[in-house]
Amino acid sequence: KCWGGGLSGQLGDGPGADSNVPVPPSIGPVMAFATGYNFTCAVDMVGVTCWGNNTMGQLGLGSSGAQMNTPVPSAFSF
Repeated sequence: KCWGGGLSGQLGDGPGADSNVPVPPSIGPVMAFATGYNFTCAVDMVGVTCWGNNTMGQLGLGSSGAQMNTPVPSAFSF
């Protein structure tokens, strides 16, 4: 689960708002999280999924652009 600042979508729950309580991201069971400045990545049974700010390509989609408030299609899968 994720909590804290969420204006860049880094909580992964959709609304793009802050939360002072833990909220589950909209993906399946997560084995590990990694966080950065305004973005989050998770490892699940399928691969690596990221969400949040993508202005410098930090979501691993192969391009930069708008933020993603929910977990996205990742370039890395198992």
